[in-house]
Amino acid sequence: MKLIWRKKMKSRKSRFGIPCLMITMILWQGISFNTLAQEGEIESGTVNPKLPKPPRCQLLTANQLFDGVNFPQDNMAVLIEGNKVKRVGSPNQLRGLCRNRIDLGDATILPGFIESHAHISYQNIRKDKLLEHGITTVQDTGGPLMKPEGGQGALRLLSTGPIIQASGGYPLNVFDPDDGIGGYDKIGIAVSSVDEVEGVVQNLADGGATAIKISLEPGGEAGAPWMMSHGDHLIPDAPWPMLSEEIVQAIVAKAHGLDKPLRVIAHVGEQTGFDRALAGGVDELA
Repeated sequence: MKLIWRKKMKSRKSRFGIPCLMITMILWQGISFNTLAQEGEIESGTVNPKLPKPPRCQLLTANQLFDGVNFPQDNMAVLIEGNKVKRVGSPNQLRGLCRNRIDLGDATILPGFIESHAHISYQNIRKDKLLEHGITTVQDTGGPLMKPEGGQGALRLLSTGPIIQASGGYPLNVFDPDDGIGGYDKIGIAVSSVDEVEGVVQNLADGGATAIKISLEPGGEAGAPWMMSHGDHLIPDAPWPMLSEEIVQAIVAKAHGLDKPLRVIAHVGEQTGFDRALAGGVDELA
């Protein structure tokens, strides 16, 4: 994970306010990360740059700390040895354990944020920008299939690959209406029968997917992003084709039956989408 801090304008309006410095880090024992003080070191793309070796130890102190459970904890310190968090306590408790002390002042130390629903690869979002805003892990839920990457100072990216959808359905009908089939390098991949499911789910798993994403979107929800124009084509009239309950159940069965079982996440819309997701036994709704 990456430790980032940058100066911001000062505010006293609340305990969170806008801190002079922002620090994001993992505070759980055994989770490793590198500490960097420069912005923009991690550029977009799948190849992560070589990162500098961390110092032997660092003792970070700040006005407040949030460990993921308790907030605020005032006047706290974090001891880092190499690239691992070793202890969290008061400055007095940890003072003699490391001479390399960094006083961050009016700041809050907190765990790196996990973004559980984003489209990083499809929308070409710069990874260094996510890190700058405190996001250290992203679940990329719909886009080109990629193996897990990052960590050790780079953005940790977990991919579901393309969204499994019905032929003629969402998301290809909105984002790429000229392509009714899609593929593993697209935002969607269409299936039309139970027989197709096993191969698609297996290929996603073999390609590095950390979960399976499906679409159960009939369209028609006024104001929803998918009902707005994306380019120079019109949004197709609803209702849109959806995966059948039988196909959803087959996707779930295959994903759960893999040597390394995968969760099935469903993009759902309207009551029909929710009902089909529940009947199909999906693990998460998105």
